[in-house]
Amino acid sequence: MSLGMMDLMRRKPAVEAEEVTGAERRRSVRQASLLEVAKMTIGGHSELCRLRDVSADGLCAELYCPVTQDERVIIELRTGHIIEGRIAWVSGGDMGVAFASAMPITEMLSHCSFDGRVTTVRAPRLDVDIAATLQVRHFAQPAQVVNLSQSGCKLLLDDYFDADTPCVLQIEHLGALEGEIKWWRDREGGLMFDEAIPYARFVEWRRALNPHWRAADEAPPPSAWFPPEAQEVEDSAPAPRPMRLFGQRGGALAKRR
Repeated sequence: MSLGMMDLMRRKPAVEAEEVTGAERRRSVRQASLLEVAKMTIGGHSELCRLRDVSADGLCAELYCPVTQDERVIIELRTGHIIEGRIAWVSGGDMGVAFASAMPITEMLSHCSFDGRVTTVRAPRLDVDIAATLQVRHFAQPAQVVNLSQSGCKLLLDDYFDADTPCVLQIEHLGALEGEIKWWRDREGGLMFDEAIPYARFVEWRRALNPHWRAADEAPPPSAWFPPEAQEVEDSAPAPRPMRLFGQRGGALAKRR
């Protein structure tokens, strides 16, 4: 077999969502256990979430903050693509989002985006207003973080630093973040961390800043974005275990007592 033919086989495109419909489409394009971080915006407020299952019609995401069923939500992927939808269900620490229309989700998740305006992949950033301390060599001074992701941040500071200057950023509840100043102009600077902030650590930081958020109840994740009872009869997967609603704890145990 020629090298050209082998290359074509390796690059064989995935099945397009338009080729199949209904349950068959969900089974063919669903990508389970993605664990890719995205940004969700609800009512003008943004937080991160972690994608679990996706399909052309919707997705399931892991949450660390409370949301309400039927709210409109905007999901921004790492590739820069934006998807609008509605929160179809909330269970434990997960939510299901039904898209407003069928989306080419496989292409949207790909680094080789079909949208020519999207040329880079970067960690989703949150707009924040957080006091911090920037330490460069033996000098430490206050700074203001205006956006932050798992891999870097932008901050304001009355000083100037050269690019590639090593530094340490101290943020309350998040600790010391070692990295480098990548650019600096007009009192604004961009930092890249030496190591990305683990998602679990990021979640604990956001919850520490928002103590009114109740930790999500643990529950087995649903098998897809759509509610368990909406699965077709022909699906061969066993019926999912009953799930508690978001925030409910120990209801069954209390009844037994």
